[in-house]
Amino acid sequence: QGTTTNQYWELPPLWPLTSYYWGVIARRHGQSTSPVWHFTTRGVSYFEWNPLASVQEQNQYFAVSLVAKDEYGNVVTNYPGPATLLARPQVPDIQIGNGGEASPFPLAAGSRAARTQATYLASELQGPQKFSALSLQVASIPGQILTNWTIRMKHAQPDDPANLAWQTSDWQTVFEGMGVIADEDWITIEFRVPFDYDGVNNLLIDFSFRNASSSFDGYCAATNTVVARTISARSDQVADDPLAWSDTTPPPAIGYLIPNVRLVAHTPFLSMTPTC
Repeated sequence: QGTTTNQYWELPPLWPLTSYYWGVIARRHGQSTSPVWHFTTRGVSYFEWNPLASVQEQNQYFAVSLVAKDEYGNVVTNYPGPATLLARPQVPDIQIGNGGEASPFPLAAGSRAARTQATYLASELQGPQKFSALSLQVASIPGQILTNWTIRMKHAQPDDPANLAWQTSDWQTVFEGMGVIADEDWITIEFRVPFDYDGVNNLLIDFSFRNASSSFDGYCAATNTVVARTISARSDQVADDPLAWSDTTPPPAIGYLIPNVRLVAHTPFLSMTPTC
């Protein structure tokens, strides 16, 4: 509240998350009063942890402090609370394969369509897991975006000879969309739906795409295996859909190279209950 001869009014710092009311009374030739307007300042924009020691003892409480701040970095001292805190444990990826061989599958864009079916062993998968993403180690980028890029998973019995034929049933589609392969590095594909691996059976992973045209192959880093663990095929027929391939139609090429993969475990958020 005050008077001024200026055409503006400088405000002092305002409290966040607070409603303010204001109006104007003009006095020159008589008196004129404006309506009363109001506005509410913004509240919390983010929370900031005060510095934490990088080393903490397992199963021991340690002190933390969390500060509410507005978008300008000011402390919101009148934040009414409460704040819900969640934590997610960090679980290392499961990497299968570390070989340096180069395989055009599953990035064989030199053909209109291609499909690769690879077997990963239960002994490599570290027990029951829920997988939420998969990473491929790209050695060279394919000549185009992979349309109808599809990744499917299913359980497979150990030593099942049917693994070397095109499977048609019990697949779970974990990703379907555009395959944009833009880096010669590990690229991660987030699953639309997590896959529950039972920890007992082998895991079949099926990669396929179907483009309207062809260009040139990309390559993935792959690892030699003692026994055959992959089948693959490619096609330049416009109407050929690799998802419909069945049994030995078309005849698959049996291979001893599995694409190097990293399987990302799904780790749900856990609620935290701080004590004062």
